[in-house]
Amino acid sequence: MINEDCIRALKSFAVAFSRYLVTNGRRTYEIASITGQRDVKVALRALYRVHDSSYGFVRIHDVIDELIKCNLTSKLRRLGVSIELDREDYCLIIDLKNLRELVFMREDDLRRLIEAILSDESHAL
Repeated sequence: MINEDCIRALKSFAVAFSRYLVTNGRRTYEIASITGQRDVKVALRALYRVHDSSYGFVRIHDVIDELIKCNLTSKLRRLGVSIELDREDYCLIIDLKNLRELVFMREDDLRRLIEAILSDESHAL
């Protein structure tokens, strides 16, 4: 069973990631596709502005730390997102195919999809 802190971290990530995609996703996708990239690296600091601390995590880094502690990064991979450490800071690696599908969704549909994938406990972790 996933504890309450893990659930809050999943929800916090869903909100920040969907907000990031709404404001920057289309441009990021277009640049990556023009340059022939298969995936996109997004520095975690790109989510600073869209992070919502009302879930109890002061920084987006705290959210990622909690997801790793809870062993929930496999849920992010279902979105085509992985977390890597790059020069002492986290970054998100996003598969371009999945990015394309996500950026052309409406914000409320996108947030519901992300929350559904992240909260789905029927898949083995």
